[in-house]
Amino acid sequence: MALDYSIKFNNTDLKWSNPQFTDLIDEQLSRTDDNMPSVLVVDGLHGGGKTTLACHVGQYLEDKCGRSFSYENQVGKGMDLFLEKLNWVKKNGYKVVIYDEAEDFERKGAISKFNRLLNRVFSVLRATQIVVIIVLGIVKKLEKEPLEKGLVRCLINVHGRSGNYANLRVFDAGNIFYLIYLMDKFGRSGKPPMLAYGKTAPFLRSRVARADKKTEKAWDLIDLKQKGDILDTASLETKGLIDIKTVGKLSGYSISSLRVMFRSIKPEVVRIGRKNYYYKSVLARINSED
Repeated sequence: MALDYSIKFNNTDLKWSNPQFTDLIDEQLSRTDDNMPSVLVVDGLHGGGKTTLACHVGQYLEDKCGRSFSYENQVGKGMDLFLEKLNWVKKNGYKVVIYDEAEDFERKGAISKFNRLLNRVFSVLRATQIVVIIVLGIVKKLEKEPLEKGLVRCLINVHGRSGNYANLRVFDAGNIFYLIYLMDKFGRSGKPPMLAYGKTAPFLRSRVARADKKTEKAWDLIDLKQKGDILDTASLETKGLIDIKTVGKLSGYSISSLRVMFRSIKPEVVRIGRKNYYYKSVLARINSED
């Protein structure tokens, strides 16, 4: 869904107040045009305007390419939906994809899985010239390897939301290392990790406008469905149930090969709605067939 630019800064159609922030976003297009990775990380408190900012940036970049930003197709709440949206963006020639953790990191092993994924997909992203925006609760969830490889360009911390606006402060890649160090240090001493933002100087500050109410309502409806999918998946994993796509990812077999194999080993099937699920023990049986 395209954004309605009803709030303007400095008589422009921008959703942020500082023209230097526009230059920073323009730089990401230049990087992808040169087949260089471009990842922006946005963090901040729940409900503070992180996803709104990410979508404003997404709309701005798609506008420059003559397209409208699609919240439904370009924002993935959680790991599996992010991969789905990434495929959609790549297939349809769009410029931006957004990963929103959406409580996904509360699932066991999700942080490490995400960081491995981030490293793995960047050869694809460079070739397809896609800008990735990662929305997190706090940047210290990001492991150091993506930073050390130069994949992450900057951190945008959204804070102090009031009325129709929020504030943002931007830290370069070098300062992200220092922020994470301070957050770990404060955490060990029992202090809130968020104090680290006030101890590190950003290179850019700005204000950002809130989305209009009609747009927010449309986003909320999409969010409810996506978050529901995450909860359903987490519930199934707790019961030890996985679908055939997950079996394929974990075993390395294609779905067609698995269907042939299932006719032989006859795993127990749990039918939920119109979909079949299998107990994780099926992976051991598949390995024994190798």
